[in-house]
Amino acid sequence: MLIGMVLDEDKKTIVPIVEGKVVRIYNTETGEISDSPNPALNLTEGKRGATVKWMLQQGVKILCSP
Repeated sequence: MLIGMVLDEDKKTIVPIVEGKVVRIYNTETGEISDSPNPALNLTEGKRGATVKWMLQQGVKILCSP
């Protein structure tokens, strides 16, 4: 199962979807971690939706957010 989260620059702190610099996807079956730039960074509108849509396209089933 894939779990998605948005992280701060330190890559340790989970932050709100529109605030983080890094989107991390964790595969619970393999332990693999994949980091990508947050798609919301360059947008002025629809930030949350863009990030959630991107995560769904990657196969994320659970999203962690504060």
